[in-house]
Amino acid sequence: MSLPEIDAHLADGMAVGAAGGKINGSGCGGSFFVLCPGRGEQMQEFYQSLNLRADIVRIGQGVEVQQ
Repeated sequence: MSLPEIDAHLADGMAVGAAGGKINGSGCGGSFFVLCPGRGEQMQEFYQSLNLRADIVRIGQGVEVQQ
């Protein structure tokens, strides 16, 4: 489930260089992610200019099991 505002924010991100996006969370105010390798700061500034919270999340190596 989505909201027109979230769909518009995702489309805006794609228009300024995001490679993809994903809605996350529960309806009526969840969150979304955009994939933008090498453009994190640019995308953060863009969404902040729309008065949205924008955090940069970096993908790591995942879970490692050490014995």
